[in-house]
Amino acid sequence: MFTGRQDVCPTRITAYAIAIKPDDPSPFYNKACAHALQSAVEPALENLERAIHLSPDGYREMAKTAPDFDPIRGEPQFRLLVHGGEARSI
Repeated sequence: MFTGRQDVCPTRITAYAIAIKPDDPSPFYNKACAHALQSAVEPALENLERAIHLSPDGYREMAKTAPDFDPIRGEPQFRLLVHGGEARSI
């Protein structure tokens, strides 16, 4: 969950982490958090979906209560992804 300094670009840092370890779900989740905090729905969902795909139980459960997702929590796509149903597409 991204709760760090706002003057550091978390999406740039996580992009680097993803390039190094593309099968690690953590940077995708952190990038989703950063996008959600900016109310950027589509990039948040795309990255959260990837994190859930790589680690279905852990990141789905974390996203249910993580305050970083509050700005997009009401989105139907977010509810579908986090609370059940099929993932959109990766």
